[in-house]
Amino acid sequence: MKASILVRSLALLLAMAFPAIANIKVQSAYYGRPSPGKSVEVGKVVQQLYNSGRTSFRLSPAIMGASPNPGLPNFLKVEYYLNGKKVTGTATDGELFTFAGTGPAPKPPAPGAARLRILNNLGVPVYAYSIDRWGRWNWGQQIVPSGIFNTNSHIGQRWVITRTNAARIIHEFTLKPGDNRIVLDRNSVPGIDIGSKPMGGGEVRLRFENTAGRVLYLYQLDRWNSWQWKAQLDLGGVYAVNARIGEQWIAADQKGRIVQQIKAGPGMSLVRLGR
Repeated sequence: MKASILVRSLALLLAMAFPAIANIKVQSAYYGRPSPGKSVEVGKVVQQLYNSGRTSFRLSPAIMGASPNPGLPNFLKVEYYLNGKKVTGTATDGELFTFAGTGPAPKPPAPGAARLRILNNLGVPVYAYSIDRWGRWNWGQQIVPSGIFNTNSHIGQRWVITRTNAARIIHEFTLKPGDNRIVLDRNSVPGIDIGSKPMGGGEVRLRFENTAGRVLYLYQLDRWNSWQWKAQLDLGGVYAVNARIGEQWIAADQKGRIVQQIKAGPGMSLVRLGR
């Protein structure tokens, strides 16, 4: 009896001292981009990395042994069992992928979203864009004279304001914790030219609902037809956003297959994905 207790205690101490000792079995792993991009199954590669003692690795085509989309960032999604419990992990090229339960205590989560409020007191329409981690512009909203743009955005997110659609930047800023109130006027934007006529383009409020019976990923097509990831919609999940009329959206499943393609139009509001 005492020997049995001693063995169990020793096992517990080893697990605490060496958290990498865990039973991990990879069920599936896909590396690449959703259609029209390419993806490959890399479950055996990921399992071999763990079996060789790699509890974390920097994601790249080299370590995956594949380059399904040359010149574009690829994404990794791994579904695996950790001591019998199903876990899902994701990473993007350049990021560190770590198996859950195998490393030191996780760092505290990064600060979440902050409130952004932009007031346009310039007397002319302006355009707001957020800048993603690859330096690409994502449409935010056209702000009419005396108009207000309210949204939530990630702390540290860069935003730019232009005079005409995708033209010269007249103001830029980075979101800070708390409420961010940006007032655009002659003091904050000196020397602005108000002579030219801005480009038009209205917007609609879209509400995406996942009725497909499986997890979906929602993407926005930017002006270069690049896919911009916006949300993961679990079964019955909802995502609401302001969209520019004519803007294209794509819902894809976990294997990158397009489930539905949507073009925002006047009067459009509720979009049921999967029907």
